[in-house]
Amino acid sequence: MIYVNLLVGLLALVGPDALKCWSMTKTQLRRLLEAHELAQTVAARELGIDPRTMRRYVAGDLPVPLVVEYALQWLLLKRKGEKA
Repeated sequence: MIYVNLLVGLLALVGPDALKCWSMTKTQLRRLLEAHELAQTVAARELGIDPRTMRRYVAGDLPVPLVVEYALQWLLLKRKGEKA
């Protein structure tokens, strides 16, 4: 949750329109999670978002906000560093 809060704070400095940006597709999100062997529920918990929201992103029912993409990239880098 700290990741999302930090990034939301940073993006809020840029302005509210920055939070409306979408970039990652549902397929890209699914592939990224699979490539890092990260379950949707685990990713949601570590990002501090509701698991239902993550399922909606993966299903394509909701667009993946840029802030979530950045937080996920940060989480994956952190996890990679912990494994090394």
